[in-house]
Amino acid sequence: ARTINQLRELAERRAASRQPSAAGLDAVRVSPSQPDARGGATWNPAFTARRELATELATLLRESERTAETRIAHAELLGAQLHETADALERAVITPRHAQLIADRACDLPPEARAEFERLAVAAAERMGVAPFARRVRRLRELLHPEPLEQRATTAAEGRWVAVEPASDAMAYLTAYLPAVDAVAIYDRVTRIIRDLAGEGETRTAAQRRADVFTALLVAGEVPCSYGRPCAGGDASPSEGGAPLGRGIRARVSITVPALTLLRRVGADVPADRRAAHL
Repeated sequence: ARTINQLRELAERRAASRQPSAAGLDAVRVSPSQPDARGGATWNPAFTARRELATELATLLRESERTAETRIAHAELLGAQLHETADALERAVITPRHAQLIADRACDLPPEARAEFERLAVAAAERMGVAPFARRVRRLRELLHPEPLEQRATTAAEGRWVAVEPASDAMAYLTAYLPAVDAVAIYDRVTRIIRDLAGEGETRTAAQRRADVFTALLVAGEVPCSYGRPCAGGDASPSEGGAPLGRGIRARVSITVPALTLLRRVGADVPADRRAAHL
């Protein structure tokens, strides 16, 4: 926490040395990159100081400027608003990764919702591992955000993208940031196709078949049922020598019924203390 405060104070000192007006500096903190007449960012003294700090921090830590800017934003948030999180981090009852997840989710919450979010998030972080806490804090942020989900989803979809990141051994990562309904539909469609490719003589794992189907659909527009035997696109069926590819999004509904409830329904003798609730 001390290092976080020092970084924040350094940014403020550098900005103040170029911007004597404290009121002007406070305004910049709210909106540091106000557009100019040409639609670009205004390179005022405070904004310039922040960019210089991000560049120096990125060089020191040997990471990208975007990552450094995120660190600075988290430090400002922890030092100025997320006091419970900073205190829990200083007392070592949560890890730096827990604090980062809290800051990530709190940064785009309205100020009036942050206090309740932080209180619940810190309480959960003190008793949960990082992986389950990441899921919990995401759901918590969704529940406490005052803006309707439909409106937030529309705004977030404006930032969709696809990117390629090089990896070792002539490999690469293809990443897409999409609306959840489309991402799940894509994954589900690929998974449905690979089920028809599993059979006698198939040596590829499910993960390998999924990657092959994904690549074949986007590059060639068809999926090979096996090596050397392509499947036609569209709604080809296995009888035609092709794997069914399907079209659009197909809904699937799953209903889970407790076993004890089913036993009660058919008249089985279920002990009273273990009897499930009726449907």
